Amino acid sequence: MKKRFDSGFTLIEIIIVISIILIISGIGIFNYTAVRKNMAIDLETDKIVQILNLMREETKSSGRCIGIKFKKSETPARLESAYNGQTKGCDTAAEMAMSEFRELLAVNLEEDGREIPDWSVMFVPPFGAMRFSPDALESAKIVFALKNAEQNTRTVSLEPVSGRIVKM
Repeated sequence: MKKRFDSGFTLIEIIIVISIILIISGIGIFNYTAVRKNMAIDLETDKIVQILNLMREETKSSGRCIGIKFKKSETPARLESAYNGQTKGCDTAAEMAMSEFRELLAVNLEEDGREIPDWSVMFVPPFGAMRFSPDALESAKIVFALKNAEQNTRTVSLEPVSGRIVKM
């Protein structure tokens, strides 16, 4: 009589194990892409805060008015003009595309809960004071998103009186 060895796995056991592995890896991949999108918007928002601070320092050292123009659902553009010596005195600014922000959109621009279609912030010599256009703005919040992930947003607050630029 032959001895039969029943060691090993059945087909059903192998299918169940493979299914569990696929489910766990699917969850892991989904979470990984979400983390990457969060990191990307955080990096872009940090970059805009850093560039705004660098523009303020460049204004102090160059004696020129330098700033950024924000339009809803568009990438920011750099502004630069001569300083005419008045309190809020910047001449008409030349607008230049900013290659640093190809993927970044200003989704929403607001002041005191009021939405603003487009505005700009300029840093005015000699101290790099922050001025908004339109002039009526006292502080502003910009909500940013990446072009391919507009549901994931970050906010930057600009306060000209204190000069603070804060990522929220």
